[in-house]
Amino acid sequence: MAVTPHPLKAESLLQRQNNKRMSYVILHAYKVFGLLISTLIFFWQFQERNHLSAKRALFAAAVYMIVLFKQEKATGGFKLGQLRISSIVFSKWVSLIVAQTISFLIEYLLYDSMVILSHLATVFVSALFALCWAYLGNQLALSLIKPLKTIVVYDEKMSGMRITKIILFQSSWK
Repeated sequence: MAVTPHPLKAESLLQRQNNKRMSYVILHAYKVFGLLISTLIFFWQFQERNHLSAKRALFAAAVYMIVLFKQEKATGGFKLGQLRISSIVFSKWVSLIVAQTISFLIEYLLYDSMVILSHLATVFVSALFALCWAYLGNQLALSLIKPLKTIVVYDEKMSGMRITKIILFQSSWK
């Protein structure tokens, strides 16, 4: 005997799946937006420092964006809603510093340009943007994708300290 689901339950399940897909599309668009803004900040400062042709400046911005993307992906800068805001911000700041250091070395070797203050200004502006981006992105992720309820099963051997840690971890996400 085949069991057929209630039509309203099937519709709500399909609607929830579509909402979840749309949430992930929105989050990915937000991540791309953040990467593009960071690259535009770099491009603006790079063009101000060097006064190069548009082709060379766009090439430098593309290299910067690739390095920044790889670094953020490796350190967890795109894990909105999965990590704490402090972890995301730290990851983005490390990524910015690595990408900016690489661009500084390339710029120094190719163009003999040693404008350190401009590089520091770029890092500072990008870091402020990353801080705002991470906070708003985490709020967006938590509003779009609700965390699931979790049940902790344990026996008498599990210490009270572990339960306290679980409760503190849970309260940090509220």
